[in-house]
Amino acid sequence: MEQTTVAIIHSSPLYSRAIGVLCEQEKDIRTVFHTTDVGEGIRRTGGHKPDVIILECPGACTASNLGHIATDIQTISPKSHILILVSDKSSEVIKAGAEAEIRDFVDDRSDNGYFLSALRKTSEGIGFLCPLCSNQALESTRHVQDLLSSRETEILQMLSYGHTTASIAHTLHLSPRTVESHRASLIEKLGAESRVDLVRAALERGLLVP
Repeated sequence: MEQTTVAIIHSSPLYSRAIGVLCEQEKDIRTVFHTTDVGEGIRRTGGHKPDVIILECPGACTASNLGHIATDIQTISPKSHILILVSDKSSEVIKAGAEAEIRDFVDDRSDNGYFLSALRKTSEGIGFLCPLCSNQALESTRHVQDLLSSRETEILQMLSYGHTTASIAHTLHLSPRTVESHRASLIEKLGAESRVDLVRAALERGLLVP
């Protein structure tokens, strides 16, 4: 079984180790290192090239320096995905993350199963914004568009036109499963509960032209 490799950068040694233990209990996840120091984390990332880097913010870093840290990580390990563990001030963190082209955020109050789901989706490059984060972020920032990938934006527009999953898959040369994954990601990011609710939420936030 191919394993997802994970690095953890968290200001609390206890919390960092706890995340590591949680990951190690999963057969498809392997922790390569955990640290409380961002500088050390960046250096070790260069050697390990983990699939996912779990980065606490604020805590291990702040919204103001998140962009610089993301740039350093992406420079030395372009294929690594950054999952922001949001501990406070989610709207500020998500805005800063979006500007740094980070698309994966999970609240540190999430339960273990939900956190692991976020981790797996991050490793797949789908993009993940948990409702606990999105509800606050969507009320206070207009950077929602930055949180959507170009593919998600494309699929969102097609959904608004009434296209089915099969139709979207055929038009974009994707598998139906991939389309469904993007649709589920859109629903989570916009805090929607259904396809109709998704389109309504997108219209309200100016992501679609009526």
